[in-house]
Amino acid sequence: MKDAAQRERALDVTRSFIVQAPAGSGKTDLLVRRFLKLLTTVKKPEEILAITFTKKAAAEMRKRVLKELPNAAEIAHRLRIQTIDAFCAALTRQVPVLARFGAQPEIIEDARPLYKEAAARVFEDLNKSPPSSSPRCSRAATAGCARPAPCRRAQNSRRLSFPNERVS
Repeated sequence: MKDAAQRERALDVTRSFIVQAPAGSGKTDLLVRRFLKLLTTVKKPEEILAITFTKKAAAEMRKRVLKELPNAAEIAHRLRIQTIDAFCAALTRQVPVLARFGAQPEIIEDARPLYKEAAARVFEDLNKSPPSSSPRCSRAATAGCARPAPCRRAQNSRRLSFPNERVS
């Protein structure tokens, strides 16, 4: 492999790395090798954390790590190979008061409806705010600006909506 030297450097457990490569390039294999090497440097497997973006990637990595461990059945439940969402949820469970959640958050696979709801709330708040609180033109203070202090462009842009989408 022409990137063999880079892959070897990524196995150096004294350094941190970001691994970016296209699908099928061997990222998971490299990360599994690094995880296994890190396991040899700690007393407890819980000291190592591997974070992925998808459940599928986390499951695949866990499967490959367990396949290589002679004592897999004994420590499988102690391995911390999880998605970023699962990691964040675990943090909120550990410090619920600081997280300020009324209940435990849940992981949503498709968050698009939540993004749309959040954006709709922002637009609703912007459209409800009184005109006196309208944003000021950044050019109003500069010499030669012909616009009045509350910029017409800012006033005209106060009504916001999603292009090509209906917000209910």
